Amino acid sequence: MRLMMNRNHLSPPFLPHPDRSVLSISGGDRIAFLQGLITADLKGDRPASAGSASAAVPHQAGDWAPVAATPCNWSALLTPQGRIEALFFVFSTSDALLIDVPASVAQALLQRLQLFRLRADVVLAMTDLQVITGLAEPFPQSGHCLFPASALPALQAIAPDPRTPQAGWRALVSPDFPANLTTPDRPPETWQSRRLKLGLPEWEDIEPGRTLALEADLDCLGGVSWTKGCYMGQEVTARTHYRGLLKRRLMPVELDEGEFPTLPENLPLVLDEREVGEVRSRLGKRGIALLHRTAWGSQTLKLADGRNVRSPWPAWLPDFSPASSDADPA
Repeated sequence: MRLMMNRNHLSPPFLPHPDRSVLSISGGDRIAFLQGLITADLKGDRPASAGSASAAVPHQAGDWAPVAATPCNWSALLTPQGRIEALFFVFSTSDALLIDVPASVAQALLQRLQLFRLRADVVLAMTDLQVITGLAEPFPQSGHCLFPASALPALQAIAPDPRTPQAGWRALVSPDFPANLTTPDRPPETWQSRRLKLGLPEWEDIEPGRTLALEADLDCLGGVSWTKGCYMGQEVTARTHYRGLLKRRLMPVELDEGEFPTLPENLPLVLDEREVGEVRSRLGKRGIALLHRTAWGSQTLKLADGRNVRSPWPAWLPDFSPASSDADPA
């Protein structure tokens, strides 16, 4: 038993994310309130305690403690036209919804949600919680992992990344989380490299107010519910899905040779002398690009300097055939 538990522990050091903030929505109407606004379905079994951390019992003092996963969704807030306003994770604890969101848009999201509060029994607030992640093995089938017992008082919520098991796990911790368990000097490329290899889109790949939910792969990564009913932007999202109208997606790309330029501008990609997309976030030879469907999975894309770029098919994307290559990229 001890050997099995050791294989499933979340080995420190953990990676802090100072570029993330955490909002809180509490009150009796919190689930119904957010359920009617965002793309994911928040309804289901509720956890026994906030973050499940307080219910954990260390199996050995000073060692590791089994911790149950907190329900967690990846989701978006859309405009009425189905365009992404914010992209975030929602942890559902017993007394609050905790929203893990890029710090650059946290205040704007808070103000936007306040507009919809009306007479609902909800309290919205910015918290001082911090986001940490780990690239360790995913949670075992039991839904539990092992967490350092000394850090349990600071743990508020923890869950496998809901997009794909290969992404590891995420946790929300209070500011008194033991500093020796994190690595502030660790290069940010640690997570960036991992997500680019997996082909996972992030906020830096989104054009706020322009990118569609399906262009950001929310349909393939568990971020959209097709059964929950209405939410803001639902009509456009459902129509795009059921009528097969999607022309572009954020897809992983990889250079055959060298590295992508570190310029702030997006990098155009060409296929058969036609521009079919642009590289957005990138690091080294890997990146995320918004590609026209004729270029999905292509092995012969070109940068402006003539270098060859491939679009590897990510494991999480269903195996469907792109439209014929003579479709109009417009």
